[in-house]
Amino acid sequence: MVAVTLVPDPVALIKLHVDMLQNMILSSVVSLLLVQEIHTNEKEVTEKEVTLHLLPGEQLLCEANTVLKCVQEDSCQRGIYGRLVCTDFKIAFLGDDESALDNDETQFKNKVIGENDITLHCVDQIYGVFDEKKKTLFGQLKKYPEKLIIHCKDLRVFHFCLRYTKEEEVKRIVSGIIHHTQSPKLLKRLFLFSYAAAAQNSTAADPKNHTVMFDTLKDWCWELERTKGNVKFKAVSINEGYRVCERLPAYFVVPTPLPEEDVSRFQGHGIPIWCWSCHNGCALLKMSALPKEQDDGILQVQKNFLDGIYKTIHRPPYEIVKTEDLSSNFLSLQEIQTAYSKFKQLFLIAPDFLTIFPFFSDNSTEFWDTDIKWFSLLESSSWLDIIRRCLKKAIEIAECLEAQNVNILLLGSIFKA
Repeated sequence: MVAVTLVPDPVALIKLHVDMLQNMILSSVVSLLLVQEIHTNEKEVTEKEVTLHLLPGEQLLCEANTVLKCVQEDSCQRGIYGRLVCTDFKIAFLGDDESALDNDETQFKNKVIGENDITLHCVDQIYGVFDEKKKTLFGQLKKYPEKLIIHCKDLRVFHFCLRYTKEEEVKRIVSGIIHHTQSPKLLKRLFLFSYAAAAQNSTAADPKNHTVMFDTLKDWCWELERTKGNVKFKAVSINEGYRVCERLPAYFVVPTPLPEEDVSRFQGHGIPIWCWSCHNGCALLKMSALPKEQDDGILQVQKNFLDGIYKTIHRPPYEIVKTEDLSSNFLSLQEIQTAYSKFKQLFLIAPDFLTIFPFFSDNSTEFWDTDIKWFSLLESSSWLDIIRRCLKKAIEIAECLEAQNVNILLLGSIFKA
């Protein structure tokens, strides 16, 4: 599947980021929340049958009953009993207290993933609590934990208490989650393939009635027609079977005047690839930088090649192209990754659940030390500055496309061919 790069609405992006950050702050600064201690009794747990919704081709692998999930609300901490399941696509918690979920219904819902679902690829770290000590879980276990903590890549943290779960079910669910989130899988066993095979019969021929996967030349032609980009751009199949470059999609879109032979000259490098067309005819393109060479002769060949490519898309006054070199305007990928790691760590330090729940424990000293300087740590991570620079650049690009009627060519080493 090939993702299409779109120019986002700057106002919507800013609002989304502010809302997300506000929610993270509210959930993290627990010192401002009133904590209500709950008392549980295994005999008081009532078993309720909750339906597990499976996607086409999705299979249930293992499950455990009488699992207690810690839920943090605006004014209290509480636990919900339910069933913890693992499929070949996700980890899901089916709470017995469905009324609590009904009260929190939002206007928009994900049709694939529920609020208590974690896709296997979204799992970042898995921890178990043994005798009030938290340890990372991996491989085969000789002893199974009483508490299971799952850190997600989207900054969510799930806490499950397995104290009231049957021993054989604990072994099955913990081993299953570890195996299916950490062990490498054969390509043919990935859930995507079983889902595609099961959903193939129900797929409509009209692209308006199904998700376009952009895995055929026809899909790209439909997208060009939808965005009115078929006048200046064409879909090419020169990389069909990935015979030119394995990093490029099998089918993609380039400017109409560009000869297809040029695509294979530098294995896809230096080729402007179409991402999206604005309603006024302006387009957003991306191009992978050519590899750096020391030989003067090769450098001259590359320069002549790029000059020829540039002339096909920059033809004033009819076609004007503005080049944005992201490599010089932004931090390196390694610096961005470092900033994100610091940012993420701020949301993974939990309060001392031992004082809230007798069955949870964590490092309270680290939490309270971090809590008093949380905003300064957030600022020093540099992640907010990176977000600000990205949003600022997105606004500039959107204004060029919309108001100035200028094509934009994004150039950088991040677009590797």
